[in-house]
Amino acid sequence: MGRDGMIDHTVTDSNGVEFSFRIDGVTLNLSEDAIIVFSEGVFDEFVFLEEININYNYIKSLPPNIFDKLANLKKIQFIENNLTSLPKGIFDNLVNLEELYLTRNNLVSLPEGIFDNLVNLKLIDLSDNNYLTSLPHNIFNNLVNLEELYLENNELTSLPEGIFDNLVNLIYLCFGTEIDSLHEGILDKLINLKVLFISQTNLTSLPEGIFDNLINLREIEITNNCNLTSLLEGIFDKLVNLKHLTLSGNNFVSLPKGIFDNIVNLEILYLTRNNLVSLPKGIFDNLVNLEEVNLSRNN
Repeated sequence: MGRDGMIDHTVTDSNGVEFSFRIDGVTLNLSEDAIIVFSEGVFDEFVFLEEININYNYIKSLPPNIFDKLANLKKIQFIENNLTSLPKGIFDNLVNLEELYLTRNNLVSLPEGIFDNLVNLKLIDLSDNNYLTSLPHNIFNNLVNLEELYLENNELTSLPEGIFDNLVNLIYLCFGTEIDSLHEGILDKLINLKVLFISQTNLTSLPEGIFDNLINLREIEITNNCNLTSLLEGIFDKLVNLKHLTLSGNNFVSLPKGIFDNIVNLEILYLTRNNLVSLPKGIFDNLVNLEEVNLSRNN
């Protein structure tokens, strides 16, 4: 037993290299330990664990059974390693997992069904995987309790039709980078969504009615989409609860006169870093609750 109730452990990785670590209560922290590889069964004796942090190492792959005995896990952080793939079934026993961070790896693809057993998952972060070009159409189908999903800064050029259809409890969604088109109705089932970020895409337009079902949306950021030059007049009409709208860093040269007419509860509006030359007379007239508007850095 170490200081402050922490328990010291020593394990040997598959290269025969011994390394020690400490478990503090139900949390295992192996961040910044220069780990390259794990042996099979390395965590088998630690069935009590609820959180594992394996951030900022050099791990390229994981044994398929590495988490098999850890049915009590609620949180995995695997941020900034060198993972290129994940074994199918690696998460199958983690029915109590609530948060999964796979941020800033080198994932190229994900196996179908890899998240199917994570029925209690509330957050998944797949952002900043610079080689991830596609996702299986049904990858999120079983994640009915998911509340936060991060997909930005990948190489995804499109999102499969219906990919979000089962995420009825999703509150926060962020996607972007190489995406150049969106299917009509792709967001229709996200009736509880409150925050939506669409950033750094190659989109040239947004589908008609894309936000029509998002009646609980409070905040939208559509930012840094350099090919996006215009928006449809009625695109925000159904967003009666919207309070914060950011449309910065796009390439808008004009906006339709009635684009803001129905979002009467809007409080904050950012239109910075576009190419707006002028705005239609009365474009803000219905925004009776507006507290802040920023039009700086337009050409």
